[in-house]
Amino acid sequence: MTPAEWLALPPKRYIKFIPALARVGGGALHGLALSEAVYKQRHAGIGRPWPLPLRMWQDLTGMSRNQLARVLNDLDAAGLLTCELKGIPRRGHYLCHLDRVVSMLAQFPNDIHSVHSGG
Repeated sequence: MTPAEWLALPPKRYIKFIPALARVGGGALHGLALSEAVYKQRHAGIGRPWPLPLRMWQDLTGMSRNQLARVLNDLDAAGLLTCELKGIPRRGHYLCHLDRVVSMLAQFPNDIHSVHSGG
């Protein structure tokens, strides 16, 4: 396969990285996970938990299991993302606290509008 052929392949899935969320989350990896969480929460509906296996988090973000565990724990500690294990096999059901995300974004007035303006 040539580089041109590889680039022409449709991606399985992109994460739209929102740089302002890196500031809110505490770093680039946190911003990456939080960007995905905001996307998932938007499609699940506000206040409705959504399932996502840890392996899929890893596939989407490219993070190792340890990196991902640290990032998810940090986001939980900050009150931005909570996880409840449900079902058999146990699977994480996540809830992104958008009210908390928006209130933390307000601390960065130059960034809050960049979330929706594409910049």
